[in-house]
Amino acid sequence: MHYGLIYHYFDSKEQLFLAAMNELTSAYIEWREKTVDRSEAFPPMPIDGHELWWRAAANFSADSGRSYAAMGWTYPVMTYELDAILRSHPEVPEIEAKAHIMREICLNFGWVMFKETVQSGFHLNKEEIDRIGREIIGRS
Repeated sequence: MHYGLIYHYFDSKEQLFLAAMNELTSAYIEWREKTVDRSEAFPPMPIDGHELWWRAAANFSADSGRSYAAMGWTYPVMTYELDAILRSHPEVPEIEAKAHIMREICLNFGWVMFKETVQSGFHLNKEEIDRIGREIIGRS
């Protein structure tokens, strides 16, 4: 694609990024709506099938959210997840729900950002890194 075409459809790189993140975010939330067992108060927020969203979110969060704030990003996955937990489990204190979401986000951000470094450093093949990933994030 020619670089100039981007500016035919978007006024800036930030608008392009927001459009992409909105698309990825919608897909992630829609997938969670269909697959999450809300009988569990603190369901995991897996990466599988959505690594691109997690990697983009982690990269853009590296400046403590200032870039997101400048673009008007409202952290829709965090808001969605918090609302879903509190709606399904009104007995759960909000601070505990937020702590769960923060643990999931930090773990997932760390994994998507450093997975390739760990794979290279330990000379792991795809099967080995996938197994370690499942063990690290507690998924079978």
